[in-house]
Amino acid sequence: IAEKLNQSYSVQDTSRTLSSEVGRLFGQKDTTIILYLFQSRTGELGISASQKGLMEINLKEKKGDLYDKWVVKNLQALLIEDSKNDFRFDLERVHTEDARLVRSLMSVPLMISNKAIGILRLDSPRPNFFQADKLRLLTTIADMGAVAIENAQLYEKIEDLAIRDSLTGLFLRRHF
Repeated sequence: IAEKLNQSYSVQDTSRTLSSEVGRLFGQKDTTIILYLFQSRTGELGISASQKGLMEINLKEKKGDLYDKWVVKNLQALLIEDSKNDFRFDLERVHTEDARLVRSLMSVPLMISNKAIGILRLDSPRPNFFQADKLRLLTTIADMGAVAIENAQLYEKIEDLAIRDSLTGLFLRRHF
């Protein structure tokens, strides 16, 4: 996984690689993998990559649901083995926000030096699909993914600075 992540130089490619590798390790045909990244301009969560099984999908909820907001607020990994038995979340409120059925969920913040840059989330409609040992592995992969995403962001910033003036934002003569 680390080797594949280090071969990507754009945030989009790194996001797709991370979600596909996580899907290959954890996914079944009904498992949904969502990678949220904080948008630099607004500071809000936005979907960077999402897939169900091995296919990319489009989700209606673009800024995250109640579970994602909990992970952002607490900056801790979240494991829900069965959402019907979890006391932390009001199940009625979750189902009105999102039409997808989520019974088992793992969500990990992507952290770089105590700063969150996104969330990596896996959910399944089957109860007890995710356990603590899978969460530990996902946390390790999320740490590698966070470093790869930060490197891709820095690479894109350096590419932009090579063709634009940092003060005015205008293209440099070399670019033309």
